[in-house]
Amino acid sequence: MLECYEDVDDENFPFTNYMKAMKVSANFRMPLMDKYNGRGYPTYHINIYKTKLQGQSPAVMCRNFHTTLTSDAKRWYNELKLRNIKMKSYFKRFSNVINKIETVTDDKALDALVTELHLRTPFWRDVQNSQPKTYSQLVDLIQCKIRSEETIENKKRAEKDKRTAIEGRDDAIQNPSSTVFRESAPQR
Repeated sequence: MLECYEDVDDENFPFTNYMKAMKVSANFRMPLMDKYNGRGYPTYHINIYKTKLQGQSPAVMCRNFHTTLTSDAKRWYNELKLRNIKMKSYFKRFSNVINKIETVTDDKALDALVTELHLRTPFWRDVQNSQPKTYSQLVDLIQCKIRSEETIENKKRAEKDKRTAIEGRDDAIQNPSSTVFRESAPQR
């Protein structure tokens, strides 16, 4: 994914602290280019973007990408959680775009999805190691990744719920005048 500079609210910036900390020259001016609305080939838009910003730093590439989006694509980008781009939401968006394109072949879908992967991430390495030959093989890998993310999220949620319950119980024990004890105390 790419990052953008203009109108960036650092609090809601969906990238790592490393990328946020990278310096961007105050002299940088974004080249003019058509905005992507979420329809058509996202890879085509990204390739044009990369060409227009060829030679720029990753910070410039990332911090300016959002300025090239409009409509559905801009809404999707704005809904990205802070430093939390999940495979499930990314794949859902990618699938919606692919399904809107009538003439996309299995090879083109596979190529587009592999091209969009973040380099040097654990999932990218998994794809490189398994080298899926078809789009459906890559979809199987993605679904496995999604299940893994969901399992981790569910485990974190369960641990948080457990901590909350323990804290509530400890609070009730330490504060016997709490509502829990007043309601269960025998009437005199």
